[in-house]
Amino acid sequence: MRHVITRPEWDKYYYHSKEREGQVKIEHEPKETEIEKVDVVLGELERLGFIDATGYDMDALERFRALVKENFFIFWTAINPPVERLLYAISYIRKPKSIFGFGIFTGNPVAWSFGPAIQKVYEATRLEAVEIDENNGRICTDNFNEIKGDVPLTVHVEDGFETIERFKDGEFDLVYMDANGKDPETGKNNKRINYTFLKRAYPKLKPGGLAIVHNAYQESFRQDAGAYLDFTADEKYFERTATVGIDEQGLEISIKKG
Repeated sequence: MRHVITRPEWDKYYYHSKEREGQVKIEHEPKETEIEKVDVVLGELERLGFIDATGYDMDALERFRALVKENFFIFWTAINPPVERLLYAISYIRKPKSIFGFGIFTGNPVAWSFGPAIQKVYEATRLEAVEIDENNGRICTDNFNEIKGDVPLTVHVEDGFETIERFKDGEFDLVYMDANGKDPETGKNNKRINYTFLKRAYPKLKPGGLAIVHNAYQESFRQDAGAYLDFTADEKYFERTATVGIDEQGLEISIKKG
């Protein structure tokens, strides 16, 4: 079953990419407003059974933000501040010990899901990230080497469809996807690649585990990757799914059927 978590006032604004006529660009959003948005989403996710609590360490998030800002080379990102906070909070609350990030550019998209584990809020067993572009993968590797310490985090610079096959079934608690490339099924370059990947990764995700994809609130995602949304709404495979329109790009958060 699909749920949609958003508010009409959120749709009036955008951070980087204008999605609707009349939207106003957000400039210097107060931290309090960002926190309020994420609190609304977390409250809905708790009510709907995605998480069992809403509390997370806001000071720890700010320390992690400072760590990323100081050590990461990020020449462009579409991960807006409320999405950073939301991804961090979800990992803080659910404590996924094993995470796989697919199509993660120079690292920033998946960094927020990795954050609590990197800070040793809990002990992770496996943090894996894959980026097919050689240059972006090199930067991603360098970025995470600066902040990971002795946490078991590995960056693979290769085709993620090959990487995921090397893992056992039921190995991951969370799979995060943000790829935009050539879909092996259609040959087209768009976000549908995440659907094809999720089908391949589905056995590797533990029952009750989370699948999260970026950009799912955009109309272009619905047009190009509607098959992803159909898949996650199918109760044969996922217990529940939520489209989160906390910004103009949004997330789809889905729980694998137990």
